[in-house]
Amino acid sequence: NASKNLFSVITTFSGGGGSSIGYKLSGGNVLVATDYSNEAIKTYNTNFPDTKTECGNILDITRNEERSVKDWLKSYNIEVGDLDILDGSPPCTSFSIARRGGNKDEITEHKNNKTSHLTHEYFNLVVKTQPKVCVMENVPDIDSSPIFHDALKYIRSHGYKINYKVLKASHFGVAQRRRRLFVIGLRPDIAEQLGIKDEKDILDIFPKESSYEPTVKDALDNLEIDKRERSLVTSALRKSSVYEIMIALDKNPKTPTKLEHLHEEFKGMYFNVYRSAWNSPSPTITSLGNRLGGRGGIIHPVEDRTFTIKELMRLSSLPDDFVLTGNFNDKVERIGNMVPPYLTKEISNAIYQKVLLPIRVSHEKHMKRTV
Repeated sequence: NASKNLFSVITTFSGGGGSSIGYKLSGGNVLVATDYSNEAIKTYNTNFPDTKTECGNILDITRNEERSVKDWLKSYNIEVGDLDILDGSPPCTSFSIARRGGNKDEITEHKNNKTSHLTHEYFNLVVKTQPKVCVMENVPDIDSSPIFHDALKYIRSHGYKINYKVLKASHFGVAQRRRRLFVIGLRPDIAEQLGIKDEKDILDIFPKESSYEPTVKDALDNLEIDKRERSLVTSALRKSSVYEIMIALDKNPKTPTKLEHLHEEFKGMYFNVYRSAWNSPSPTITSLGNRLGGRGGIIHPVEDRTFTIKELMRLSSLPDDFVLTGNFNDKVERIGNMVPPYLTKEISNAIYQKVLLPIRVSHEKHMKRTV
């Protein structure tokens, strides 16, 4: 399906391109990708040389005094209302840190970064570009944020029918228990054509979960380990504060294990240090957890080390030939921030089959009758 161009996509906050792989796997044509990180765009350009990219803040598009959003679209030969899907994963650092019990200084620092307003800017771009469908991804705990619900009110006030659901990556072919909240919204005329009057009906568009969850063993089967990287992550872990925690975790556990599972007095401490298990999906891979010299990480099931880049890629459903740019920690950050491709593939395939294809077929039938 990767070259079928069944539907068009613009992806904002694209990162290195995890979502874009998913869209391409389900037949999508990603026309433009934008992100604020130079390294992310460098990775993106390396893997998607045919997609136009922009490195910068979304405000450069939505609130540019010298150029309207309409003119921005025209620069890519796209008219307002023509786009099938506008995708976006606005940064959510403050929600993530608050959820995991970060200290006050840490939470305040990230709230002062004002990343939370970017959710509003994504929906502002939806209103100005008028895609048939909008898809937004974020951490599940954004659901407890007034900012998020204000943003939903804003997009609803412009007629979009919208709903959201938390999906677990391991239910969609990914060997990782990554939970993410996805918003799907339909433009008013599209919802009307599909007979959708109640926003509960939007939930029927989401893909069906699989009962089988791929395991770490499934993902890493037949992978040749990079010996240099294995040595690098082993050495780095021995020098870190995580080492003493790691050696207290039994090797080859039946399920992913952290210290509080073994000793109740450590409840709430070392929350992001896990010993993974062969016969379970991996715990969530974060952008900070598996860095060299970090204070967390997912530990190998039977070796006293964190995972290599190729192992992390497999656990995130990235293809083996995907190229990550930058140093080791840059690569870990890209992987940790990515939406697993298989998850986006299932979401976009469901949107194509249940929304875009029926609308297209209906339009073609109407055109034939009027000729």
